[in-house]
Amino acid sequence: MLNRHIGTIKGSRCGVTTKFSVATIGDEADATTVGRDSHAITAGNYSHATTYGLHSNAIATGKESCAITSQDKSHAVTTGDDASSLVSGKDSIACALGKDSTVSGALGSWLVIADWSNGLRILSAKVDGKNIMPDTWYKAENGKFIKN
Repeated sequence: MLNRHIGTIKGSRCGVTTKFSVATIGDEADATTVGRDSHAITAGNYSHATTYGLHSNAIATGKESCAITSQDKSHAVTTGDDASSLVSGKDSIACALGKDSTVSGALGSWLVIADWSNGLRILSAKVDGKNIMPDTWYKAENGKFIKN
């Protein structure tokens, strides 16, 4: 099993990291970052990418992978089948592009998901608390968001 960890720090002020990136490669790989403009990227089945920080990005590729972000204006993206993307900040985006994947977001965030039930369609919706509920997992089926 190949499992590599790559990390870079680009500047800090007053003890607060302003740029931080971590990338991991290999099955069951994990990447976690904390700080403004943080980025965590994983490639491998069953991997997890987690960030906490304003304008952060978490990207996970691989079957049953997971991407999670906290704070406003962050992005969580997964591309593997049976994967999950979760955002807990306002004006954030949770995106899952693999088959049978799920998305969840806070009030005011956006959900983007691939619907593979009849060809490929990309669905998007804002978590408004009426049609799409906050902190609820959704899957795509027949062109619609379905509670999972």
